[in-house]
Amino acid sequence: MCILLAAGGMFLTPRPAQASGPAPESPLEFVAVTDADLERFGPFPFDRKILAQVVHRIRSAEARAVIVKFFLHEDQASDHLLADAARTISTYFQIGLQDVRERASDGRLEGIAQPPNKTLLPSAAGIGFVTERASTGDRIELEAHADGVRVKSLSLLGAELASGHRAEIANGKLLLGKRSFSLDPKGRALCPYAKAATPTPISFSGILDAQPPLTARLRGKVVVIGYLAKDTPRISLGSGQSIPIHEAYVRQVACLSQGSAKED
Repeated sequence: MCILLAAGGMFLTPRPAQASGPAPESPLEFVAVTDADLERFGPFPFDRKILAQVVHRIRSAEARAVIVKFFLHEDQASDHLLADAARTISTYFQIGLQDVRERASDGRLEGIAQPPNKTLLPSAAGIGFVTERASTGDRIELEAHADGVRVKSLSLLGAELASGHRAEIANGKLLLGKRSFSLDPKGRALCPYAKAATPTPISFSGILDAQPPLTARLRGKVVVIGYLAKDTPRISLGSGQSIPIHEAYVRQVACLSQGSAKED
């Protein structure tokens, strides 16, 4: 794990998860909070011991890695339980960007980092930023500067994990294994993620109640943990269309790692 010290805090560069056995045909799964979960566990955000239990169950099902799509900067008494769970499987957290602006030099974003809290950050295998600029569902953020440190987006990090390849960004292109994506003038990958296929979500209750764990479905997968209850924010795609924000994230990862792209 590589640790970078910046004026605003500590950042971790992504560390590839260790695959066990052959890569699965579909590398992604989506575990999401549903309205039924809210009825069972109470208002969101849940006590982090619940999230810790979900991570443990995903690990028990022999998943390859976990990406947590929640902001975790606020402290909770049960943070140590989630940190312990995160250390049992390659777990990746998100950071937010505050006071975001576009750099005049290259159009990429920069801002003040909002990382996970001090209990959770050391347990991360890596972190990636999340933020969205207006688009029509075909442009994916790749890099930004947080407190002066260049960081990858959580979408790019997820695509690296799902594809098993390190990304290279050069000469107006994103290279991901044999896949190549053009960049727009603001450094975003051109990929029609709004049309990307996504796995059928599994609820928190579905993960916690499954007996035995969902090994046949999750073994070797990269599992995104997010939110899909009816009050979830949505991303506008223009023309009156929108999709839930965490579903949009899964679609972005799927587009970069599985969707159509030029193959060299």
